[in-house]
Amino acid sequence: MDRVVPQFIRPRRPMLLPATSAGTCLLLLCLGSLSAVEPSASETVSEAATTGLTLLDIIRLGGFLMYVLAGISILALALALFYAITLRKEALIPARFFSEATDAAHNQGVDGLAAVCRRFDCPAARAIMAGIQQARRSTHPDPQMVLGAIEAEGNRQAQKLWRRIQYLNDLGVIAPMVGLLGTVLGMIRSFNAIYLQYGTSKPVTLAGGVAQALITTATGLAIAIPCLLLYSFFRGRTSYLIGQMEERCEALSAHILNEQ
Repeated sequence: MDRVVPQFIRPRRPMLLPATSAGTCLLLLCLGSLSAVEPSASETVSEAATTGLTLLDIIRLGGFLMYVLAGISILALALALFYAITLRKEALIPARFFSEATDAAHNQGVDGLAAVCRRFDCPAARAIMAGIQQARRSTHPDPQMVLGAIEAEGNRQAQKLWRRIQYLNDLGVIAPMVGLLGTVLGMIRSFNAIYLQYGTSKPVTLAGGVAQALITTATGLAIAIPCLLLYSFFRGRTSYLIGQMEERCEALSAHILNEQ
């Protein structure tokens, strides 16, 4: 005769399914391989077990803030490309300018140097031109005033470069803040599902809010880290270029003072 197991000690496996599903969903979300689950469509759970997230699924789960983060990433990429093109030695302190300026200063004096500065549109040419204009204001210009004019214009050009790359740093700070906002909105969404479906909430009803919280946070960090790394790189390059510009402008300023 078969032994009958009492009902109160019989393992009730259906009660373990919600907790197991919730743990599985959270683990898959953290690994970035959560199956495609619509927050309001529980019938897609079985299908999501065999299909991974597409880019469109990630954007949809992350909510409208994913479009904001996408815009930030595109802007950051555009700025990085712009800096890579403009923050070059040949663009800011071209060797051709200093070669022609030195030859003109030796052979034609300050007038030849001024003509070369007018032909080149670069920060170094503007700084030297400021010194020439200061020297021409009197028949016996003060060397300190000439050097001060060159230094003042050089500082203005340097500040323009620093302000230019600061935008990349700003994007690196804004991106994780937007991701944090998505985290807060996602958790509010999950708690709201628990509140509205108290006693009957299932992992699938919470997955949408949890997905939004994790996806937006990860996306914000994924954008911020490269932005800050690129900002650090361009900051070092800008500092180097400014130092080179100061040295070469100082050498050319000697020709202006000797001419006077």
